[in-house]
Amino acid sequence: MSLIPDVGGRIRVIEGHECGQAMDFTHVVVQETGGGKASIFVTRAGEGGERVVRPQRRGDFEVSQVRTTRHRAFVVIDHQHARQLREWRELTMRRMHRFLRQLEGS
Repeated sequence: MSLIPDVGGRIRVIEGHECGQAMDFTHVVVQETGGGKASIFVTRAGEGGERVVRPQRRGDFEVSQVRTTRHRAFVVIDHQHARQLREWRELTMRRMHRFLRQLEGS
């Protein structure tokens, strides 16, 4: 099973990188064929992940969060395309939670 679902071939990863300088996090950007974009951030708990995903203006983005003891995952979707990415977001959040639990060995 892929960590990032494609929901019927409509989702593709367009960028991904890890940052270890300012904080320890992984960032993945995905795009839906209808134009929607989403980002996934995985951080260690307590590493300031909230700063990474804070939108510039209220209501620009919808942010969902999954937590485990030592990690957090944020899925950020631009508000304009939130409805068409809702199914993808819910499935991604479940997979991210399972992934983080495995990462921690629980």
